[in-house]
Amino acid sequence: MGRIGRQVFLSGRRGNRSSTQQCSDVTISSLAASYLVVADTGPRKQEIVVNEANVERIGRLAAGVVLLILGFTALSGVLAVIAVIAGLILTVTGAIGWCPIYSILKIGTRKITGA
Repeated sequence: MGRIGRQVFLSGRRGNRSSTQQCSDVTISSLAASYLVVADTGPRKQEIVVNEANVERIGRLAAGVVLLILGFTALSGVLAVIAVIAGLILTVTGAIGWCPIYSILKIGTRKITGA
């Protein structure tokens, strides 16, 4: 748990009472509040950095849509499932401009201008 979450959660346990009495004094709402605090004290959300060039994004979108159409109409069986999954991945990564494999390998096709 984060530091603040522990403090909120432990605030209901202070005193010289037994652990059974301590648990009975802690309400569901205070438990829920402590978990909300813990969730808020985690690492800050990182912004998704676009790591695909615009030409690549358009290509991914086009290829993704083609694979989705083929997967739902012309293909059947395992090949159709593979085409739909690949089409979804290409469409989503093309739409948001971020490729998780590029992030892992620390590469990208987008040129960064100005620093």
